[in-house]
Amino acid sequence: MADETRTKLQELIKEQGEVVRKLKAAKADGAK
Repeated sequence: MADETRTKLQELIKEQGEVVRKLKAAKADGAK
């Protein structure tokens, strides 16, 4: 059960990291 929760958390963190990267890329493009 704990392992399951940890895996889900890791997946969520990974997804958020992707979103943040996309946002930063979009901001960088807008600054050009």
